[in-house]
Amino acid sequence: MKMVGHNPHRPMPEGIVFCGRGPLQDTTKDLCNIAAFLQSLMVFTSNVLVRYDDWWEHDDLHFTKGRTDIHELFALLESPRHLLESMPGEDHVFIGLGPPDESWYLRVYADWDDRNEVLVAAYAIAFVESLAQRFREDTLSKLSCFEQELSSTAYFERICDGECSL
Repeated sequence: MKMVGHNPHRPMPEGIVFCGRGPLQDTTKDLCNIAAFLQSLMVFTSNVLVRYDDWWEHDDLHFTKGRTDIHELFALLESPRHLLESMPGEDHVFIGLGPPDESWYLRVYADWDDRNEVLVAAYAIAFVESLAQRFREDTLSKLSCFEQELSSTAYFERICDGECSL
């Protein structure tokens, strides 16, 4: 599978990225809908996922944190507070999750807004084209914080230009 970007260790598939952002409470609900869709993809496969500290906005780095599973994703989304407390702790460092076959990649970031008044979050879910169509049909209408759909190449270029953070 061809990967976007310059670093071969970036697990974002070439395809389509769906982006959203908004209040943490609402984005957590969106992420639960996304996780349910992802779980449906894993019914006949292993539940194994790879977790990353995704530093693309911070300093263009990406670190594998180890293996996890779809159940851990649901645990991460147990509550907005739990998601916030699970963040790596650096500014603009996302949690990244995806299967070993790299057919999709989920990025999540939660923090206070620029005025430190409201908890906000951003997410992006990238799919190979065949899965993107299924996602559009099954899940997209359930997302209250969805903002846009981009090619993975365009999305990655926006990250490199500093346009994708909260």
